[in-house]
Amino acid sequence: MTDTTINPDEIAKFSAMADEWWDPNGKFKPLHKFNPVRLTYIRDKALRQFGRDGATTRPLEGLTVLDIGCGGGLLTEPLTRLGATVTGIDASARNIAVAKLHAERMGLDIAYRDTTSEAVVAEGALFDIVLNMEVVEHVANVPLYMKSCADLVAPGGLLFSATLNRTARALLFAKFGAEYVLGWLPRGTHDWNKFITPDELKAMISRFGLKITDETGVVFHPLADEWRTSRDMGINYMVLAERHAANQKIRVHPITGSGDAFVNSCRVSRMPGSTLPRVMAKSRISGPSITEKPTGPKPSAPAPDDVFVALSR
Repeated sequence: MTDTTINPDEIAKFSAMADEWWDPNGKFKPLHKFNPVRLTYIRDKALRQFGRDGATTRPLEGLTVLDIGCGGGLLTEPLTRLGATVTGIDASARNIAVAKLHAERMGLDIAYRDTTSEAVVAEGALFDIVLNMEVVEHVANVPLYMKSCADLVAPGGLLFSATLNRTARALLFAKFGAEYVLGWLPRGTHDWNKFITPDELKAMISRFGLKITDETGVVFHPLADEWRTSRDMGINYMVLAERHAANQKIRVHPITGSGDAFVNSCRVSRMPGSTLPRVMAKSRISGPSITEKPTGPKPSAPAPDDVFVALSR
């Protein structure tokens, strides 16, 4: 496995189509059709997470967004119009050039960069919202890529992921149907072997310290000519995860215990009102071990295998 997320063949493939990013009837027509449902999902979940009023014209004002693999800017532009401060990155310099030019024509201030997610992590940057939309199935090193996505989420922030499930139906419809029968995508756009199941994706996200809060399938309705969210995750799906806010007190159990989220390899659930001092969780935890033992007054009667931590980044 490589030590970079860049897949040169995939970059060349999408660079060759870069001039068609903003043609709704061109090679990216499926993404134009797909954009409303994923944009609505991102907007609605962000409004709820950050307590924003959706009736305002710029409800995401003050929030920072990173769109990884932004392409020509199909998501970055509408999110900017919603008030967010948006950064778009892509490993294809040609895609970034197209995105910059279109944003300038639209009078939008968007920070576009020809770089990778792991390079942005090395800079120490954090964002309220990180988008990993239809990218993970094209990268060279999936675990490294997903770790970089998680590392870029600020405390209290959200990670949105969208990709294709590795099922027989996805092979039939998303690969052969879309590319060879309907001609929705250029042949060779996807490699079914690189598709990722929801369980695989959620396991990686959880392992890297985020809590899964929602998941949904996305299906195409031919009579309405539109994509809609669905309980069917057999082909296209989206997963939402959050990072606990800094200093938020949570209750950590061994991996066999119950809880509502994960911190690295431990399951966690909220523990409001704890008076324990803040401690740091290890990057990888085995059982209830932590880097520091709590000091101060002894908490009242925790379960034998419980430890309490408050996370901070």
